[in-house]
Amino acid sequence: MSSMPSSSLIALLRGDVSADALAAEHGLSRSEVERLKHAYLDGLEAGARRRGGRLQRLGTIAIVFAVGLTARQALSGTCATPGFFSGLGLNYFCADEPAMASEVNANTQQLARLMEAKVGALGPADGGNPNVSSSSVSTSTLTATRASVSFFTPPYASWTGTGADVGAGGGAIVNDNVGYKALMLVGNTSAGGPRRQVKVFDDLTVTGRLTVSDKQCHTIANTCQTSGSLEYLDRQSMVCPTDEVLQGLATTNCGGGTVRIAITCCKF
Repeated sequence: MSSMPSSSLIALLRGDVSADALAAEHGLSRSEVERLKHAYLDGLEAGARRRGGRLQRLGTIAIVFAVGLTARQALSGTCATPGFFSGLGLNYFCADEPAMASEVNANTQQLARLMEAKVGALGPADGGNPNVSSSSVSTSTLTATRASVSFFTPPYASWTGTGADVGAGGGAIVNDNVGYKALMLVGNTSAGGPRRQVKVFDDLTVTGRLTVSDKQCHTIANTCQTSGSLEYLDRQSMVCPTDEVLQGLATTNCGGGTVRIAITCCKF
């Protein structure tokens, strides 16, 4: 019959090593290792009987304890740890397998470390600052339907109109420091057509200068008329089309008491 050092069998009973590992180490099959284990336990029980009733009871208790330890090892040998758990450094528990407190606590600590690596230091659930505080959160790791933040401070980025700086329909908020050198609010094309749209539904106040770069303007002018013709602009066909607005009015002194009138109409 095959043999194995008692120290190896004791390690097996303690759960320090698996039957598969011992089989590979000693060149045995798993079934041979199991037979040696049971033979060792039978020997312990027989020795306990020879040493009297008290020792027999102690031996029985030891056997039950050893069997309990090896049950967990046997169960773990029948179910493999999924790669998802291994990749995250988490302990995996098979069906009907007892979970040790140290392993459950280790899982909780590992989950906390994984979350902090994504969103920054975690705050207490009942107070303090439980908000995300990490500056390393990127669009590839964070997706939110709504967020409540004190400040949104996007880092400098180059607006290219393609790739990571474009959202659905082309929409984005980009803090450009390369080509446009401005904080850009870019609309989307969900209304149809190639042009993106941005809409403001509340009062909009511009405290600085307002510049519209895509406006289309043209000038309408009359011939030199008497100065009194200023009140007859509509009779000179000098009105802006319905889809345009009046941008400016200019007059030129033609001499001899006459004046030339010009208006600028723009489509935005």
